[in-house]
Amino acid sequence: MWSFNLYKRPNITKSQLVAIVPLAIVHTMGNLCTNMSLGKVSVSFTHTVKALEPFFSVIISALFLGEVPTIWVLSSLVPVVGGVAMASLTEASFDWVGFWSAMGSNLANQSLNVFSKQFMVKKEESLDNITLFSMITILSFALNVPLTLCMEGVKFSPSFLQSAGLDVRELCVRTLLSGLCFQAHQQELGLLLLESSFIQE
Repeated sequence: MWSFNLYKRPNITKSQLVAIVPLAIVHTMGNLCTNMSLGKVSVSFTHTVKALEPFFSVIISALFLGEVPTIWVLSSLVPVVGGVAMASLTEASFDWVGFWSAMGSNLANQSLNVFSKQFMVKKEESLDNITLFSMITILSFALNVPLTLCMEGVKFSPSFLQSAGLDVRELCVRTLLSGLCFQAHQQELGLLLLESSFIQE
């Protein structure tokens, strides 16, 4: 989008880049934990545990931003926590590694939200929501490349994918479409956040 001037190209300073790197690391950890959980338990159970994200958001916001939750917020979390506990007790595919990986994903994702909020309030470091998330995603990709090479080697090469019975062209098209849809989703969220910030002001 920056290349085709569909969205204003940012002028990222060195200090901004340094400040964004820790956010990218946290984002990377969140994605890794989610995928570890998906590899150990059912998709539905992973997302059930990830329903605890509001709980982590309240705790982390209280610890780092000093935002004390109201009794109404705390009471609204009770059925969420209770529901996840009940689902965990009755889950057929329950696995401790999968459970704690999903919990780690919650911790990382909500930490990212809180730390991003801290980044946004610093006027000298300020970027709009969409640009900040885009930079976090790009840096996270850069962090994942060496990790992927160490863990997987060149198993994702076209020849390996073909030998595994996969249609390389179809895989590339679906990956591209998935990335475009995800980016469009993030653009929408960024615009909604900007709109809500404008209304609050």
